[in-house]
Amino acid sequence: MASSISSGTPSELTPSPIDSLTLLNPLVCGGNSHMWKASYKGEEVCAKVLYLTGNTSRREASNRTALGELKVCASLHHKNILPFYGYVFHENCALILLSPLQRSGCATEFLPAHPDVDRLRLVMSILELRDPWSCSRCQQVSEIADGVAYLHSRRIIHGDIKGRNVLVSYEDGHVRPLICDFGSSRELDSTDSTTIVRGTLPWMAPELLRMSKSSSKITIKSDVWAWAMTVYELLTDSRPFHDTGFVGPLLVLHIASGKLPKYPGSPASERGLGPELWDLLQRCWRFLPEDRPSSDDVTRVILELCDPFAQESTSAT
Repeated sequence: MASSISSGTPSELTPSPIDSLTLLNPLVCGGNSHMWKASYKGEEVCAKVLYLTGNTSRREASNRTALGELKVCASLHHKNILPFYGYVFHENCALILLSPLQRSGCATEFLPAHPDVDRLRLVMSILELRDPWSCSRCQQVSEIADGVAYLHSRRIIHGDIKGRNVLVSYEDGHVRPLICDFGSSRELDSTDSTTIVRGTLPWMAPELLRMSKSSSKITIKSDVWAWAMTVYELLTDSRPFHDTGFVGPLLVLHIASGKLPKYPGSPASERGLGPELWDLLQRCWRFLPEDRPSSDDVTRVILELCDPFAQESTSAT
């Protein structure tokens, strides 16, 4: 689809005409938003409907969140970020964000249905800032990692990295992960003073679960924690901490006390979760945020693990 939307602030963007949009059927229903399969000017698209309803204070908060997500989506252009087509504004109730429809769904749906896909190549694609080596294992070795590092280079924190927020583009046998859903994101230099903790519990870093106002904001290091949990999730087909049986407050206490996932063994080990990668994940799960690597550091380690020449050079020194 040719988009008339250019990068800029929300006040600089031009909304698409609402009469060109037809909502067809719901895909995912959430609290303040729904994802729809829609038709826009004859092309099937994905429409994220952000509802701007409630009392005055709640509506103002919804407006700020929706406009913040719009601003972030319009500013991002990367092969591992879901493309942004534009938006439609319904003056009575909703802001609707448009993006290409990904028929393969999210990573947690796609991978079990495609057992022959190289999961390691997929999950590592969610951090890198540069093109990886051309060998088959490293061709996409930094792509979920790729998208995260790109966001951080733009001083944007995602805030809710998990398998369901990674869509999959699958064309001609080529698998490409696309990070989506920026409803919890914020700019690194944001002066937003909100104390509302956003994210999804099993993927959240321990500092986000404390009551302290100064430690409950998402950061680059909490994104790194969530990326590592997403690697665990997609290589095991299980939510982080699934083996504990804990939910709600018990899971909060478990994570906040510094407990970590146990090495899952098979079949994750056959899918690429070897000792070196497990060591990297554990570094990303260090209790203190300042002790965790940055997304750039993670990318460098990944590339060293995948390039035998880099490994030999490191061993020689």
